[in-house]
Amino acid sequence: MQWEFDFLHWNWEKLHGSAFWNTINKWLTAVGDAIPVAIWLTVIVVIMLFFKKTRKTGIALAAGVTLFGLIGNNLIIKNAVNRVRPIYMDADLLAYAQNYFAGSSYSFIPKETSRSFMSGHSVTQFIIAFIIAYYHRKWAAPAIIFATLVVSTRLFFGFHYPSDIIAGIVYAALAASITIVVANISEKKIIAVKEKKKVQNAD
Repeated sequence: MQWEFDFLHWNWEKLHGSAFWNTINKWLTAVGDAIPVAIWLTVIVVIMLFFKKTRKTGIALAAGVTLFGLIGNNLIIKNAVNRVRPIYMDADLLAYAQNYFAGSSYSFIPKETSRSFMSGHSVTQFIIAFIIAYYHRKWAAPAIIFATLVVSTRLFFGFHYPSDIIAGIVYAALAASITIVVANISEKKIIAVKEKKKVQNAD
């Protein structure tokens, strides 16, 4: 939609003045890329598995991001919708990005074959944020703020349409809810099986 292109142009023209803020956004968008996420999320999940209080959260994070993020969005929905990213639909947006990232050793700009809908950053970061917020309320605000900052960079650099971001957050909320329900039901069933075995062994 035209308003989305207008917003992205306004964004490039009005919000890229601060060198400090530009650097922060570069770091945040890189942290949310697929390979960095796979690394830091794996580390977090493995650590969580060692502690009883966080074990279920770790399992839920791994399952939610893998099933709904990697498989559901990145492999199925993105390819099914086949939406071209805004930077490859608008020559000016692409020129902005190419000039901005010229000389960078890290490949910030998504490949032309990478699809736009839904934003993988939105889906992954908000699945993580919503699951953490549900199981660990004291971490809810930091998790959601961090997810919001990471996701905002995709608009800041013109890599996604606003509707990609909005849809990704809504989808993430649904994905996190399903993951949490399944995790809680599974835990109850496992506990019930263990209790039944205890009773049988006691007899």
